[in-house]
Amino acid sequence: MLLPYYSALKVAEVFRMYEALFPGRIDLGIGRAPGGNLLTARALNAEALDAEDRFAVHVQETLGYLDDALPPDYPFHAVKAMPSGPTSPQVWLLGSSDYSGALAGHLGLPFSFAHFISAHGGAAVARAYRRDFRPSYRGSEPYCMAAVFAICAQTSEEAERLAASIDLRRLQMARGQEGLIATTEEALAQPYSDAERAVIAKERARAVIGTPETVKAGLLQLKEQFEADELMIITITGDYTSRLRSYQLLAESFGLAGSRAGSGQEPSHS
Repeated sequence: MLLPYYSALKVAEVFRMYEALFPGRIDLGIGRAPGGNLLTARALNAEALDAEDRFAVHVQETLGYLDDALPPDYPFHAVKAMPSGPTSPQVWLLGSSDYSGALAGHLGLPFSFAHFISAHGGAAVARAYRRDFRPSYRGSEPYCMAAVFAICAQTSEEAERLAASIDLRRLQMARGQEGLIATTEEALAQPYSDAERAVIAKERARAVIGTPETVKAGLLQLKEQFEADELMIITITGDYTSRLRSYQLLAESFGLAGSRAGSGQEPSHS
């Protein structure tokens, strides 16, 4: 949830409902950035951009509603987030800079660094989060995730081919252009200038692309750099089939049970 867009009570009630329906299976990830372009941000909530300045308070309000733990002198202490229940969703802070990492450490929350957004500085942010972590009722030890973009294919040539769609999309984002993800064929047919190719090459630092062996090695290297407890993988290609295949190959490379690569079915989850 990009928290500046929403009231703390609204977010708490939505996720308390999820938790009531699926106890112990719900995570609430909280981000601070507006996301998308400024026009869309203002259409969602004209005051959202100004709300970034009170993000730390907003997070604590959300926790207070989730856990019925607002201080007695808080103006809305008597308001309860419903439905009530014995458990509460796990809360993560997501960030691509040091701000959310520092806040997560201060509040004793798990932290996820968005490497797929910012390829530089994440390891230092993760180490600082661990160093400065303050135990809380929500966590006695630091817990860190790195969120990484990856494309996996049987051959490096096929992986490069599939990466054409995200290469084009990131070039468009650098220009401030909006649009749908192009198919692989559309992206491969796109002509680029030398300057545009330089932008694409720079953006590639945010991704791990290649064969199962190459991607696995790259992910393990990032895990070590971040001292990460887990990785979250995001894959975007020009079609659903190749995206699913990428996840299946990656699951196989890590020996995950039930990956069923090549079956045409979604992998089972454990």
